[in-house]
Amino acid sequence: MSPICDNLWAIMPGQILLFFSGVAVVSALGSLTTSYYYVRFVAGSDIRQEGSSTAGARNVSRLLGRKAGIAVAVADLTKGVAAAWIGTHIANSVVLSPLIMAAVVIGHIWPVQLGFRGGKGLAAGFGVLLWLSPVTAA
Repeated sequence: MSPICDNLWAIMPGQILLFFSGVAVVSALGSLTTSYYYVRFVAGSDIRQEGSSTAGARNVSRLLGRKAGIAVAVADLTKGVAAAWIGTHIANSVVLSPLIMAAVVIGHIWPVQLGFRGGKGLAAGFGVLLWLSPVTAA
């Protein structure tokens, strides 16, 4: 059998509980759509109704300037790094860790509190990649 299959059978019941807890925490973290809340706080408008109608750092930079776009991009990237850290340290499994890491991107793209209309997940996904392989990210 391959190492992944061997690891699949080595998953303990306690890891399953940690896995679901990790997915819940990380998807909630991903659902915190930084661009939406930043524009709502600073300009008092819904970013999904302005510019390109997307909730992303590029649209924030179009509306509020370059510094605001960079701040939102860094916050989204940090969400991805945090999710990857949680996936690595909580699940500690070749099978479960990537699923936890994917939850942040899924939460970012389809945030529940915004009616499943979020960003594209690029910065959050890049944050996960940055944690997993900084050389590849560079």
